[in-house]
Amino acid sequence: MLTLKNRAIKAAAIAIAAAFAIVTAPDDGNTAEPDRLKISRQIFPEADKVTPLELQQNNSKFPQAFEIKGHAGIVGYYADHEVVTRSGPFMIRVWLGPQYHVKQAKVTSYAWQRGRKVRSSAFSKQFVGKGPDDPIKIDKDIDAMTSATISSKAMSKGVRGIIELIKLTKQQQNGGQTEEQKKENDQLKPQISEHKHTEISLGRSPQLKRKPKKEHDE
Repeated sequence: MLTLKNRAIKAAAIAIAAAFAIVTAPDDGNTAEPDRLKISRQIFPEADKVTPLELQQNNSKFPQAFEIKGHAGIVGYYADHEVVTRSGPFMIRVWLGPQYHVKQAKVTSYAWQRGRKVRSSAFSKQFVGKGPDDPIKIDKDIDAMTSATISSKAMSKGVRGIIELIKLTKQQQNGGQTEEQKKENDQLKPQISEHKHTEISLGRSPQLKRKPKKEHDE
C-alpha cells in the first residue's frame, strides 16, 4: 500500500511528465546494453552496468531513461527526450550525476532550419552543473540563442523536466529518501545489527527494559 508521501511523489511525477510534454525517445529499449555502456563511459569512465529506469508508468508520456552503475553504486543517469518547438519536435540527451546535476545536455537530432542555433555547444554548456534547486529557465539562469528563442525554451523545459522526473522516481523507489540518505542508512544497518548482536551475546536484550523492583511494606 502506498503511503501518502509516496502517493504525492507519484502524483507529482505524473504532473511533471504531462506539463513538459515528455514523449517516447529514439532509444526504445532495443539498443544493445554494450552500446549503452560504451556511450555511458564517455561521461562516466567508471561505469560497468547500464539498466533501464522505469519512470512511474510505462507509456508514451515518459522518456527512455537509464541508470548507470559502477563498482561503488550509482554513478549517474541519462535520458533521451523529445521536445517540441514551433517548427516541430527535436531530440535531446541529458546526462545526470547521482545527485541529479547535469553532466552534459545536447541536441542529438534537429531537422528544422529555424532555430538551429540551439545545437550550439555555447548554448548546451549552460546546463552543465544545473540541478533540482536551479530554475533552468530562459532569462533566469539560461540565455537563449539569437534566432532560436523558442527552441531554447523547449530544451530548457525538457532538461528541467528530466531532472525532476528522475529525482521523483528515485525518491519513490527509495521510500521518499534521496540517494545520499539511502546510502547513509545502508551504511548504518551493519553497525546497528552488530550492536544488537553484541548486546544479545552479553545477555542483554536490545528491546526489553528491566522493570524496577517494587518495594513492600515490612
